[in-house]
Amino acid sequence: MAEEVNPTAEEEECPECVIDTEALKRRRAEQEANGSAGSNGDAVLILLTRGTYGHHDDAFSAVQVGNAVLAVEQSATMLLLDDGVYFGVKGQDPIDLGLPNNIHYIQDFLDLGGRMLALRSSLEKRGLTQEDLLDGVEVIEPAQMVREVEQHKASVTF
Repeated sequence: MAEEVNPTAEEEECPECVIDTEALKRRRAEQEANGSAGSNGDAVLILLTRGTYGHHDDAFSAVQVGNAVLAVEQSATMLLLDDGVYFGVKGQDPIDLGLPNNIHYIQDFLDLGGRMLALRSSLEKRGLTQEDLLDGVEVIEPAQMVREVEQHKASVTF
Protein backbone atom coordinates (compact mmCIF):
# COMPACT_ATOMS: atom_id res chain seq x y z
CA MET A 1 0.00 0.00 0.00
CA ALA A 2 1.35 3.43 -0.92
CA GLU A 3 2.26 5.80 1.85
CA GLU A 4 -0.22 8.62 2.32
CA VAL A 5 1.11 12.11 1.72
CA ASN A 6 -0.03 14.74 4.18
CA PRO A 7 -0.50 17.98 2.21
CA THR A 8 -0.64 20.02 5.41
CA ALA A 9 2.70 18.77 6.70
CA GLU A 10 5.40 21.41 6.87
CA GLU A 11 8.01 21.22 4.16
CA GLU A 12 11.54 20.40 5.18
CA GLU A 13 13.71 23.44 5.65
CA CYS A 14 17.24 23.41 4.34
CA PRO A 15 19.10 26.64 5.19
CA GLU A 16 22.24 25.18 3.59
CA CYS A 17 20.34 24.85 0.29
CA VAL A 18 19.63 28.56 -0.03
CA ILE A 19 22.26 30.75 -1.68
CA ASP A 20 22.52 34.12 0.01
CA THR A 21 23.35 36.28 -3.01
CA GLU A 22 23.58 39.42 -0.90
CA ALA A 23 26.27 37.81 1.30
CA LEU A 24 28.12 36.65 -1.83
CA LYS A 25 27.99 40.17 -3.27
CA ARG A 26 29.37 41.61 -0.02
CA ARG A 27 32.19 39.02 0.03
CA ARG A 28 32.98 39.76 -3.63
CA ALA A 29 33.13 43.52 -2.90
CA GLU A 30 35.48 42.87 0.04
CA GLN A 31 37.70 40.67 -2.15
CA GLU A 32 37.84 43.35 -4.84
CA ALA A 33 38.72 45.98 -2.22
CA ASN A 34 41.55 43.72 -0.99
CA GLY A 35 42.67 42.91 -4.53
CA SER A 36 41.97 39.21 -4.03
CA ALA A 37 38.88 38.74 -6.24
CA GLY A 38 39.14 36.00 -8.79
CA SER A 39 38.43 32.43 -9.60
CA ASN A 40 39.58 29.44 -7.61
CA GLY A 41 39.19 27.11 -10.56
CA ASP A 42 38.33 26.74 -14.20
CA ALA A 43 36.12 29.23 -16.01
CA VAL A 44 32.75 28.22 -17.44
CA LEU A 45 31.34 29.67 -20.66
CA ILE A 46 27.55 29.77 -21.00
CA LEU A 47 26.32 30.34 -24.54
CA LEU A 48 22.76 31.60 -24.84
CA THR A 49 21.30 31.38 -28.34
CA ARG A 50 17.57 31.52 -27.56
CA GLY A 51 15.28 34.47 -26.89
CA THR A 52 14.63 35.78 -23.43
CA TYR A 53 11.15 34.50 -22.62
CA GLY A 54 8.94 31.64 -23.76
CA HIS A 55 11.63 29.26 -25.03
CA HIS A 56 11.42 26.45 -22.49
CA ASP A 57 13.06 28.75 -19.96
CA ASP A 58 16.46 28.55 -21.70
CA ALA A 59 17.46 32.07 -20.68
CA PHE A 60 16.29 31.61 -17.09
CA SER A 61 18.15 28.29 -16.88
CA ALA A 62 21.30 29.82 -18.36
CA VAL A 63 21.46 32.62 -15.79
CA GLN A 64 20.69 30.18 -12.97
CA VAL A 65 23.61 27.99 -14.07
CA GLY A 66 25.80 31.10 -14.20
CA ASN A 67 24.77 32.21 -10.72
CA ALA A 68 25.34 28.70 -9.35
CA VAL A 69 28.86 28.65 -10.83
CA LEU A 70 29.57 32.06 -9.30
CA ALA A 71 28.11 30.95 -5.95
CA VAL A 72 30.86 28.34 -5.64
CA GLU A 73 33.39 31.05 -6.49
CA GLN A 74 34.25 29.85 -9.97
CA SER A 75 34.28 32.32 -12.82
CA ALA A 76 31.52 32.40 -15.41
CA THR A 77 31.05 34.19 -18.71
CA MET A 78 27.72 34.33 -20.52
CA LEU A 79 27.97 34.84 -24.26
CA LEU A 80 24.79 36.11 -25.90
CA LEU A 81 24.49 35.30 -29.58
CA ASP A 82 21.70 34.90 -32.11
CA ASP A 83 18.36 35.61 -30.35
CA GLY A 84 20.18 35.28 -27.00
CA VAL A 85 21.19 38.95 -27.33
CA TYR A 86 17.65 39.89 -26.27
CA PHE A 87 18.57 38.61 -22.79
CA GLY A 88 20.90 41.58 -22.28
CA VAL A 89 18.39 44.26 -23.32
CA LYS A 90 17.46 46.77 -20.63
CA GLY A 91 13.83 47.51 -19.82
CA GLN A 92 12.63 43.91 -20.21
CA ASP A 93 9.02 43.49 -19.11
CA PRO A 94 7.38 40.12 -19.85
CA ILE A 95 4.19 40.92 -17.90
CA ASP A 96 2.04 40.44 -21.01
CA LEU A 97 3.45 36.91 -21.30
CA GLY A 98 2.62 36.18 -17.66
CA LEU A 99 6.26 35.42 -16.89
CA PRO A 100 8.55 36.78 -14.18
CA ASN A 101 11.23 39.27 -15.17
CA ASN A 102 14.82 37.97 -15.42
CA ILE A 103 16.45 41.35 -14.68
CA HIS A 104 17.03 40.55 -10.99
CA TYR A 105 18.88 37.33 -11.89
CA ILE A 106 20.91 39.07 -14.59
CA GLN A 107 21.92 41.80 -12.14
CA ASP A 108 22.92 39.14 -9.57
CA PHE A 109 25.07 37.47 -12.24
CA LEU A 110 26.83 40.74 -13.04
CA ASP A 111 27.15 41.78 -9.37
CA LEU A 112 28.69 38.41 -8.47
CA GLY A 113 31.44 38.99 -11.02
CA GLY A 114 29.98 37.23 -14.03
CA ARG A 115 30.92 38.57 -17.44
CA MET A 116 28.15 39.05 -19.99
CA LEU A 117 29.16 39.43 -23.63
CA ALA A 118 26.97 40.10 -26.67
CA LEU A 119 28.09 39.35 -30.21
CA ARG A 120 27.96 42.53 -32.29
CA SER A 121 26.79 40.82 -35.49
CA SER A 122 23.85 39.25 -33.63
CA LEU A 123 22.90 42.64 -32.20
CA GLU A 124 23.11 44.35 -35.58
CA LYS A 125 21.02 41.65 -37.26
CA ARG A 126 18.26 42.42 -34.73
CA GLY A 127 18.57 46.21 -34.92
CA LEU A 128 20.12 46.51 -31.44
CA THR A 129 23.10 48.57 -30.28
CA GLN A 130 25.25 48.85 -27.14
CA GLU A 131 22.86 51.57 -25.90
CA ASP A 132 20.01 49.01 -25.84
CA LEU A 133 21.92 46.76 -23.43
CA LEU A 134 22.10 46.65 -19.65
CA ASP A 135 25.09 48.28 -17.99
CA GLY A 136 27.85 45.71 -17.72
CA VAL A 137 27.14 43.88 -20.98
CA GLU A 138 30.17 44.06 -23.25
CA VAL A 139 29.82 43.94 -27.05
CA ILE A 140 32.39 41.74 -28.78
CA GLU A 141 33.47 40.89 -32.32
CA PRO A 142 33.51 37.34 -33.77
CA ALA A 143 37.30 37.04 -33.34
CA GLN A 144 36.94 37.69 -29.61
CA MET A 145 34.17 35.09 -29.43
CA VAL A 146 36.61 32.50 -30.75
CA ARG A 147 39.17 33.50 -28.09
CA GLU A 148 36.53 33.26 -25.35
CA VAL A 149 35.60 29.73 -26.40
CA GLU A 150 39.27 28.72 -26.43
CA GLN A 151 39.99 30.27 -23.00
CA HIS A 152 37.22 28.52 -21.08
CA LYS A 153 37.62 25.05 -19.64
CA ALA A 154 33.95 24.09 -19.97
CA SER A 155 30.95 25.37 -21.86
CA VAL A 156 27.22 24.79 -21.96
CA THR A 157 24.81 25.99 -24.63
CA PHE A 158 21.18 27.00 -24.16
